[in-house]
Amino acid sequence: GDPDNPMAVCNEPADQKEPAMITDGTGGYFIFWTDLRNYGANEADLYGQHLDAAGNKLWTTAGKKIADSVFYSVPKAVYTSDGNMIVLYSTTNGGNRIWAKKINSAGNSIWSVPFYKAGWPQLGADIYDAVTDKSGGIIITYQVTWGGGATLVFAQRVSSNGTIKWSPSTNGYDLSVSGESRSPVITSDEKGGAHIFWYNVPGPYNIWKTHIDSSGNFPPKTALYLTPNNYPLIRAVSDGIGGAVIAWATNGGGTSQS
Repeated sequence: GDPDNPMAVCNEPADQKEPAMITDGTGGYFIFWTDLRNYGANEADLYGQHLDAAGNKLWTTAGKKIADSVFYSVPKAVYTSDGNMIVLYSTTNGGNRIWAKKINSAGNSIWSVPFYKAGWPQLGADIYDAVTDKSGGIIITYQVTWGGGATLVFAQRVSSNGTIKWSPSTNGYDLSVSGESRSPVITSDEKGGAHIFWYNVPGPYNIWKTHIDSSGNFPPKTALYLTPNNYPLIRAVSDGIGGAVIAWATNGGGTSQS
């Protein structure tokens, strides 16, 4: 209750970084982070904690290990419609991977699958976002930067049982437009599909969007906004009735706008 003395979720040796949090539906929260307690620099494990509405730690006090050796990963978490969670994280051992790991409310593993996997020179497979597919799985969008410099945006669906649904041999559907496509965000359409937004470079910098249904069908991509400014920061939420509301900030020429 003291804003100057907040509760430490984890105070183990070394660094804890990149927290992600979702509600548990009963006033509490699940929190996930990268944790260096078992490593030196540049490598980490993924840990989690469940807090109830009073702030009590329901998993082990030091947090529960969710995944090994995640290496510079930024976790994302989605509460699924079957009462479990799917956590996203990346690894680089043996080539780049982005993983979806389903766990129950006790933090125990149900399954784990890499929905993006490639050897070098694919780089930067660490920008991703996801929403529930309303059937116990998730729809994901993510960015990959290839060794030659091209940056692409993909979409993938992982079902409730861990099956990769969309074009698994090519790591999902390529949503990219001319130039480079970057920094995708996603929000649910409340019907098992999703709205996905991203921007492209070089400028002028268009903000693009598409709607993808639960079967992976998507219409021609549409440019929503043309800005001469650099690298817009996009956020999106569902409007609750099938659409979405987005906001963005741009900068350039010494000014910022949103």
